[in-house]
Amino acid sequence: MYLGHGYYITSDKYQYIVEKRSILKTGKNAGEEIGRGASFHPTVQAACNWVLSQLQRGDIELKDEPEEAVELFKKRLEEVRDMFAKCEHLEMKGGADAPLQDVED
Repeated sequence: MYLGHGYYITSDKYQYIVEKRSILKTGKNAGEEIGRGASFHPTVQAACNWVLSQLQRGDIELKDEPEEAVELFKKRLEEVRDMFAKCEHLEMKGGADAPLQDVED
């Protein structure tokens, strides 16, 4: 799931992963997209909260971005976090690209 400014949340069957993707500009792999700075979380909400806390602490810098763009990015993260909090009865099966399914009681 793309969050904006090159940040993505992906998942495997164990966790949600926050990564910053960028395109290599030089070297033999120039032009390839790579993910950096992976952070691992048990829920989407935790992943969003991690990115928000990193922004607030200044550990993530959105260089050359107007303040309005940074605030919109924060708002988008909060909306994604809150949306997933409302869907706690749903379970992700098969990774980030799989559809959400109701959890059977």
